[in-house]
Amino acid sequence: MIAGAFAAELARNDAPAAGATPTPTPTPTPSESATPEPGKDTGANDPKTNGDLAETGASSSAPVVAGAGLAVVAAGAAAVYFARRRRTVEEG
Repeated sequence: MIAGAFAAELARNDAPAAGATPTPTPTPTPSESATPEPGKDTGANDPKTNGDLAETGASSSAPVVAGAGLAVVAAGAAAVYFARRRRTVEEG
């Protein structure tokens, strides 16, 4: 099925038959010069540096935030444990 559709597409696009030599297409001639016009000269590229590198990755407060999140999860787990334990004692 796919091969038939591919063959039909090739035939519709006037592709050369297998083994045929393709005819070269003429190279288009440019209508305008490819050389850009010179722009304004703004001077030499001289960036000012202060010696510090850019900060990448996690900030220094990431461990504090992770610790606080872990404490909240632990408190929630303890609350669920004690609530279920209390409910089981009251029912039994």
